[in-house]
Amino acid sequence: MSSSARIAYPAFRVEASRRRGVEASRRRGVEEPLSPGGRDPPSGARRDPAQHWSTTSTTSTTRANGDAAFSMATILFEFSHVPMGWFRCPNCLNLQQAESAYTGIPCDNNCGQTIFQGNAFYGSPYQHAKFAADNKRARGNRINAVRGRSASAPPQTEANNLVNNPPHGTAYCPDLTANAWKGPVPKTKIRLAYKGLIPAAPSPAQGMVIDPPHALGGKLLAHFQAVTAAMVACVNDRAETEATGEAAAACAMAFGTTYPGYQMLWGFDTHAGSGIDQIWGHPDGAGGYDEYVIVEAKGVGQTLKKNPHAPPNVGDQMSREWVIDRLSRMLDPLGARVLNDVGLTTHQPVAWQNYGAASKSYYAVNQNNHGPADSKLYGVVFTAKWNAGPKLSWTVSNNVTYYG
Repeated sequence: MSSSARIAYPAFRVEASRRRGVEASRRRGVEEPLSPGGRDPPSGARRDPAQHWSTTSTTSTTRANGDAAFSMATILFEFSHVPMGWFRCPNCLNLQQAESAYTGIPCDNNCGQTIFQGNAFYGSPYQHAKFAADNKRARGNRINAVRGRSASAPPQTEANNLVNNPPHGTAYCPDLTANAWKGPVPKTKIRLAYKGLIPAAPSPAQGMVIDPPHALGGKLLAHFQAVTAAMVACVNDRAETEATGEAAAACAMAFGTTYPGYQMLWGFDTHAGSGIDQIWGHPDGAGGYDEYVIVEAKGVGQTLKKNPHAPPNVGDQMSREWVIDRLSRMLDPLGARVLNDVGLTTHQPVAWQNYGAASKSYYAVNQNNHGPADSKLYGVVFTAKWNAGPKLSWTVSNNVTYYG
């Protein structure tokens, strides 16, 4: 007879339970000796995840007619009262349960590490768990030629040119810790970083350093430096896509021909969340601005959003109602200044209080708070794309006039 057992303390409970199990086996015609291992449990036993201790015994018996019969008796010992502790593996950080680890227990994640009592974990193993499913659809990473490669990076066939034949004014940087990326001169340029830009490179992310058509300074330089910081610290593909759109939109406004002479007033270094991406103003020569442009920056492949739970038109991104609501919510004085310059009362009354019985309220414009306008207000959407080279480029929507 061979037997394997999992440790069961206290011993008298083991013996009592075993006796009951053997008696039940005898009633079924199975002859099995009591306590083959004595009162002490076999060594090397451990508890299973269900917190039960089990022993499986196999016995060969001879029936009265002389035929050999093979039978199996399984005795299940339950010791839910035995206290179990949590231990964290110092190698793979796996959490597992055991009564103690004074003599060392192997990591059940098969990493080869031995866990001792000093590795006891006193927090809750579920402290970071989320037990309630949310209503958001799982967001998957788009695959761009190579699994894990940023979807907003230049196409693989174009990116390979960066190593041996980069376009004029663009330098490839394989190491984001090198002086060619972090030095004082590169910091004055446009720097874009992507995971797997060149998949064969030893580092997980590489960068492109682009010479701007003219020197960056003030708000525009701060904007591009914030774009670089976001891409280097990026934790998902969405962050890189958003930063690429911000870079392309700023290039379009600063270096393009659609809006010449405009100055950046609001950019990536100041905005956050689902508000307005960029605000540009055209100087009037007297310290003010006679025109404002609300810019929505979209990354490669992105489109405008629509919120069906918002009031009419307010949920349509870049609609006039959406822009007015977002300007009204801005804590920065720039939002109030734009509203005032286009003839709208600053912080007008809330039009939709707790809309849809929800906690959020929305702002709107009505005839009572519209006054003489000193400035015009426009809106435009720039969507990033990559041209041959690779060179960062963009597509532009129709110019929309909100007030003017």
